[in-house]
Amino acid sequence: FYKEYLEKSQPFTILMFGGLGAGKTFITRELAKLMGIDPAEVISPTYNYYQTYENFPGKNLTHFDLYRLEKGESTKKGLLEDLSGNIIAEWSENLSPTEKSYFTGNVFFMEIKHGVGVGMRKVKISQWLKIS
Repeated sequence: FYKEYLEKSQPFTILMFGGLGAGKTFITRELAKLMGIDPAEVISPTYNYYQTYENFPGKNLTHFDLYRLEKGESTKKGLLEDLSGNIIAEWSENLSPTEKSYFTGNVFFMEIKHGVGVGMRKVKISQWLKIS
């Protein structure tokens, strides 16, 4: 993933799925750090729904937290209009199929579950292949 998308500056979208405390924001911080963004600035934007971080023009990261939304609310609130650049969306299970279709390009699903040991996680990444 790093070589293909971050190092080559290919825009990507990661739709994250996982319960409370699964590590979604932690992973977002680590990806931001790889992009040259200070990870200390990355917080979960639960109350304003999203935050955009920039390290230089054209290589931004927009971080969504959809925890407080019901399916269909993202489009009603206009949150998914004019999407561009790199996007990470936490709580993507709160997106309807129609809302998921707003994300274009290199779209990945990341499912995060608690592992067996303390601090352990199981992470499954799959790429969304759209057939038109």
